[in-house]
Amino acid sequence: MTHKTTVIEIVDKALLHLRQVIPIGETQTEWEQRTNDNFVVDAIVHFEKLLQDYQIEIKKHIRRDVIGAIQMFLERVPNPSMLITTYVTPPIAKELRERNIQFIDTAGNMYIKQEKPFVFVFITGKREDKPDRITTRTRLFRQAALRVLFILLCDPNAKDRTYREIAEMAGVALGTVSNVFADLKLHGYIRIFRDKKMFDNRQKLIDMWTDAFIIELRPRLNPRRFTTKSKNWWQIEDTTEFGVYLGGETAAAKLTGYLHPENATVYVGEQFGKFAKVLKLRRDNHGEIFVLDRFWNNLPKLDEFPGVAPPLLIYADLVAADGARNLETAQMIRRQYLD
Repeated sequence: MTHKTTVIEIVDKALLHLRQVIPIGETQTEWEQRTNDNFVVDAIVHFEKLLQDYQIEIKKHIRRDVIGAIQMFLERVPNPSMLITTYVTPPIAKELRERNIQFIDTAGNMYIKQEKPFVFVFITGKREDKPDRITTRTRLFRQAALRVLFILLCDPNAKDRTYREIAEMAGVALGTVSNVFADLKLHGYIRIFRDKKMFDNRQKLIDMWTDAFIIELRPRLNPRRFTTKSKNWWQIEDTTEFGVYLGGETAAAKLTGYLHPENATVYVGEQFGKFAKVLKLRRDNHGEIFVLDRFWNNLPKLDEFPGVAPPLLIYADLVAADGARNLETAQMIRRQYLD
């Protein structure tokens, strides 16, 4: 999450607007709380009157392409749950309501629905208060750091490797790795006990990595689209000889047997030209094959499925694609490979 003072500002301002609409009385906020099922939320807000205690997810900004990730996170925490953010546009407010995601923002937009005692509020259209907009951002979820986090989350042994080895696996500068470990300790995601590094709040880190990957890193992986006449190529072609790894729906179909993929996501390296020639790929801005540059090296492969990308990446691709079937499959992959 963001720096604590920034988080406090977001929550306090949002709750102030809520108090003007609903007689909630005094509120008490407990930060970074572990729920009964050992799940960590950004905060729990206790209300003096009317509203029940809410599990809170805090986001600085909301974009359409991360709503699926937010929905999946809030579905995993105990009810009731609420999103608090700086600003929700009317179209996003409408979608959040349709997905039954309760929210309040610092501009006064909100959706609250509670059955006992009955409360229903839906306010949208209030404009963003730009002069007070908070822009502080931790370097932990910027592009280069996300590559390092990916290595650490996908390789159980990576945290004990040398910084130089991790840098080579992530394709980043040595200093980036050092900064990432410093920030992980600062934000409470890693601790050192008897010279051994151990992750804390790994599941929360996965959620935040997924969110940031969709916004920060994925658009910078040279995205392009292709089409091919061979619709079942992902089932019959050995992609590993070309350094190509399946992500998204096709990889999920292999891992779970649950999806019937309509689109393919592939992560490619220097031999993509040969791969494209074999499949007779043709550039098409609306094509069903979404091609991205591979951004990792030498990660462990799944023995049964050597040609698929790491499960964390498949999970993130499905969340980015959204849709009920994709999100359901993403949950299956998370339970099997990431919990």
